[in-house]
Amino acid sequence: MVADVADDAGDETVAMIADAGGQAVYQHSDVSSDEDVARLVTTARETFGGLDVAVTNAGILGHFMPAADIPVEEFDRIMAINVGGVFLGIKHQLPAIVDRGGGAIVNVASAAGYLGQPFAAAYTPSKHAVLGLTKAAALDHAQSGVRINSVCPGGVATNFAAHLDLSGTADAPDPHPIGRSADSAELAAAILWLASDEASFAVGANVPIDGGLKRPQARFVIMERPVPDLIEVAELPQRCARAGEAVVEAGQHVRTRAGEQRRSASVGPRHLAHLRRHAGDPDRGGDGRDHLGQR
Repeated sequence: MVADVADDAGDETVAMIADAGGQAVYQHSDVSSDEDVARLVTTARETFGGLDVAVTNAGILGHFMPAADIPVEEFDRIMAINVGGVFLGIKHQLPAIVDRGGGAIVNVASAAGYLGQPFAAAYTPSKHAVLGLTKAAALDHAQSGVRINSVCPGGVATNFAAHLDLSGTADAPDPHPIGRSADSAELAAAILWLASDEASFAVGANVPIDGGLKRPQARFVIMERPVPDLIEVAELPQRCARAGEAVVEAGQHVRTRAGEQRRSASVGPRHLAHLRRHAGDPDRGGDGRDHLGQR
């Protein structure tokens, strides 16, 4: 079963599975809707005879902005999808998997679930909640034959991160200590392992697939380059970083492109926003407007 609210992408995924020799059915589903998620599991049972493995992967990033500026409606929407979607998935998937004699549920969390991410005070706690939900639900059902675990990716080269610069440059290297972002196939391999019998003793595990971002003193980078027309991202507030800065390293004095030294707060692991320099600063030639980001 393939579920999404993006119907074209869902149909494309089904076609790819069929081309690879598999079988798949797409169903339009809003993961924040109890009725939609229940109907999705019912369709899986009716079409394929049951459910063995589920991957809860739906999520949204929202706008990049300081916590106090986030509209309540946006906070609630992010929580409803990123956390509520995982909860509803477990709620409806687990009985179906138990009926098949056992299996696995794999939740897709994020490195933001254990690292602070600035200008993402809705997304970051939503991923922290996924980690907690994974642990609690795994313990609740550890003896049911259903293992519940999660993966915590860092930057992954997908459409979800299309507006984030994950490539790095000589002046501002990739933030992952491994030196690059993940390919989606690498994340899929970790999910496949957790879903397989080879991970039969993994219960409530939150597995970092983050290229080393979890290590102490990991370097996080702010990149600057033109942004695609359909995507706007938040300007980094002047109080947090001054023009010309390329690298912000946690707890360290770093040299900026402008040649200054200053002590900066750390900037979180996946917030690698394309920043339109000075776009909102009339004193530096900008238009004086707030530029909010949306994926």
